[in-house]
Amino acid sequence: MSSEDAYADVGLGKGAWCCDTRSEIAPEDEAAVFEEIPTFAWTFPHLKDVPTVSARTNTTHVAAWFDGCRYRVEFDVEGGGTVGALRQKLFDGGMGRGDEMSTGARRKVDDAEDIVMMYAGKRMLDLDAPLREYGVPVGCKILLAIPRALLERAERGLGPAPEDDYWA
Repeated sequence: MSSEDAYADVGLGKGAWCCDTRSEIAPEDEAAVFEEIPTFAWTFPHLKDVPTVSARTNTTHVAAWFDGCRYRVEFDVEGGGTVGALRQKLFDGGMGRGDEMSTGARRKVDDAEDIVMMYAGKRMLDLDAPLREYGVPVGCKILLAIPRALLERAERGLGPAPEDDYWA
């Protein structure tokens, strides 16, 4: 087996949703959509047989993790798009709606206010602040969205709620 063959399924996704089209991104397409297909186009000098992922070129979309799934949406970070506007756009596009996907159903929340946005380990509390004030780069693919109730339980030192899927 060649080195390239060994890395063939590295980018196989675990669940993604396009909020613009309100549809699932198939696991086999996820790596291409998020520009994460490892190639040998650029390698480290001492690791010539290890493929790497090239720099992303899509700067018009951002992505946020929520309940084990990546949600992708077109959003203008550079033009001053706010935390609240992004959260609402993600929610309207499907985040927190509990959609059934090939990788399983997702967690539900009642409305956009039940989602807490985070970047670089910090809550983005000011919903009127542009994302760039939190240091979020254009094309960011590593935002985190957490259900407010789950985060508040953790802050009180509690684990998952008794009705949570964690216990199933």
